[in-house]
Amino acid sequence: MGLALARILSGVLVGIYCLLFVAPHARAEPAIKAVVMVQTVPQLAGIRFTLDGRSFVSDDHGLALITVADTGRHVLGLDPPERLKGDMRLAFEGWSDGTTSARRDITLESFTFLEAGFNSSYLWNPSFIDRQGDRLGTAKIDSVTVVDDLGNRFVLQADEPWWLPGSRIMTPRARFHSEKITYRLGKVATHETDVEASTHEPFFPGSSKPVILAGPAFPSVHIRVRDALFGSPISGSVLIRYPDGQIQRHPLDRQGTLELASLSRGNYTLTLDAPGLSRSRPFLMYHRQELQLLVVSYVDIAVAALVLLAAAGATVLRRLP
Repeated sequence: MGLALARILSGVLVGIYCLLFVAPHARAEPAIKAVVMVQTVPQLAGIRFTLDGRSFVSDDHGLALITVADTGRHVLGLDPPERLKGDMRLAFEGWSDGTTSARRDITLESFTFLEAGFNSSYLWNPSFIDRQGDRLGTAKIDSVTVVDDLGNRFVLQADEPWWLPGSRIMTPRARFHSEKITYRLGKVATHETDVEASTHEPFFPGSSKPVILAGPAFPSVHIRVRDALFGSPISGSVLIRYPDGQIQRHPLDRQGTLELASLSRGNYTLTLDAPGLSRSRPFLMYHRQELQLLVVSYVDIAVAALVLLAAAGATVLRRLP
């Protein structure tokens, strides 16, 4: 259905083109017997195609159009640009009819529509910031490991430009589809140690927003303590039993939260020191974690007691004559 609609729209565009540009010169120019329309995927302006040596270029919508006086066999080609911008590269993937050569033979009828698919790569230039907020120069970095959305791992060496694939051509049906590629950070190896990302949100290498990194690569934990009935923050402190058996007290902030960074890997136990009823919670530290501890506060107990008394009173009233 989508391909048929695209062909109809393409035919309409060709008709408009012929009325505006071809008809006024019909007497001076040879009769047009065929029209070739090429759509770039993704939409790319400035891509130069050739038909029998004649050039035609894609517009801002990625459409390139040329007319010919003869049907039959012709030679179609393109000049794949290495770069459109200084931080972007293009690689020709193929034509929508399955041909992968940039220069190919084509048999023209009255109207021929093709798609030309391109994969892109971007020069990735992140910013590196350590935990103290100081800029970490690339001279101190040995390599950066990133993983794309399909699980492919890329190890980027510090002495080479960091080019990352930014889009891939997908062919779910007869039409091309360009899909953006996102990444997440693995580790960053420096001369002294490894560092980890301050955020694990995926990023697109063509984005102008820099990726901020922090280190060293020891796990951290974010603790939230909430009232079990109302969900409100609980004040107080928590007792942390470390893998070596040491117990330390850490106060909660006004939001009932606590952030502990640069922890050693191993088994820990979390115990709340605040009014109410709660259980100790063991947890294993090997990467960043989010922990939530629910507390049955004295307010919860009072509310539950009132509800029970009200229910009991209602039962007694129903039994009275």
